[in-house]
Amino acid sequence: MHRLTTENGVEMIRALDNITVNGGGDCPEHAMNGLMKGIELCKDKSTIFFYTDAPAKDASENQTVIDAVNEKQIDLRLFLQDSLCIGRRKRDTSGRTKRDAGSDPYSLVAEGTGGTVYRFNTAELGEIIRQISEEIFPSATAIVDMFEIYPDDDDSVMFPVDNMLNNVKITVIGADSVDDVDVESPFGSILTAENTSVLFESPDKVVVTVLNPTDGVYKVIRTGNNNCNVTITAQTSVDFHYAITEESDDGSLYKVLGNPII
Repeated sequence: MHRLTTENGVEMIRALDNITVNGGGDCPEHAMNGLMKGIELCKDKSTIFFYTDAPAKDASENQTVIDAVNEKQIDLRLFLQDSLCIGRRKRDTSGRTKRDAGSDPYSLVAEGTGGTVYRFNTAELGEIIRQISEEIFPSATAIVDMFEIYPDDDDSVMFPVDNMLNNVKITVIGADSVDDVDVESPFGSILTAENTSVLFESPDKVVVTVLNPTDGVYKVIRTGNNNCNVTITAQTSVDFHYAITEESDDGSLYKVLGNPII
């Protein structure tokens, strides 16, 4: 089993894209054993996302999984496709078809660990993942600065980062590659793929994302002579919610629905 340990999002996406599968068609699967492999490889207090369309062949091992999850304080998210193994049934010795009987080991594991079970169909999965991402990484996005660097301008622009930010993203349009732009940390070091959470490049665009950035003054440095448009955005767990209310005759406030004209 190959283990990829990285804080580089692009590297993780690349590794996932390169995964190939073969075989299949059998049901149920050794799901508890698969979960144990993941638990053994992950760090304490990790989050495990487990996806399956099959019941567990080794359901009797569910207590082993529960104990291991609790020992490492893992946040367990179990994604079960609707109608597990539909159309893939086993035959008993009499030739009759039957489905696996007994209690659902996935629900037992979730109950024993404080984990969550999500039952989904393929069309719903994207929306479920979006909601979970907002739950795990709650944040509000704000534009820190936007500016253009012309050929005759100074090659460096400073911008501040405070300790309330979860991540900072610097998008440079006009840079042909990472060789055309540098981002300097408050310590004076240049952020690279090795010390940056995400460093992405595509034709005419470079994106640098730093998770949990050190507060201080950063610099965007143009190393080429291209005309560049720079947008700096940040995410923070501080969010703002508001509502338009109307005061009634008795002094109570009621939320105004729709889009009133003020």
